[in-house]
Amino acid sequence: MHRNSPYEERILIVAPHGRDAEVMASVLERDGLGCEVATDFGVLASAIGEGAGAAILAEEALHGVDVAALHAWLGRQEPWSDFPFVVLLGKTIGLQQGAARARLADLGNVILLERPLNVQTLRSATVSALRARRRQYQARDMLADRERTAESLRHSRQE
Repeated sequence: MHRNSPYEERILIVAPHGRDAEVMASVLERDGLGCEVATDFGVLASAIGEGAGAAILAEEALHGVDVAALHAWLGRQEPWSDFPFVVLLGKTIGLQQGAARARLADLGNVILLERPLNVQTLRSATVSALRARRRQYQARDMLADRERTAESLRHSRQE
């Protein structure tokens, strides 16, 4: 079986206002989860490419932002991968926020949480997203094992 890297277990957080990202990271790190704050979507896409378990996005991070790099990565995911996002929704105000919500469907595997939310809800959703990602890693590893077995059988038959 393939051994997961520590990067594959980390939670990436994008929350551009105030100290939200740092507070969420602090709460989740107390539960033993590795977190990394991404300052923007370019950093997020790069960090996901290195490996991550899930991402937490504040809805306002989607306002007026070019998410092309993130969408490009999502489009290149392996067949076993469906990267999970936890999105923290704010109150819907105006057209700008409506447009941001319309972009959520492009992310694919999304857990939506309405704010304000309590710490236990954040923990539960994050652990759920990470558990789903771990199952994806197990599927990846099983596929790799099957490929190695098939290759070994082909090699044996040739001999």
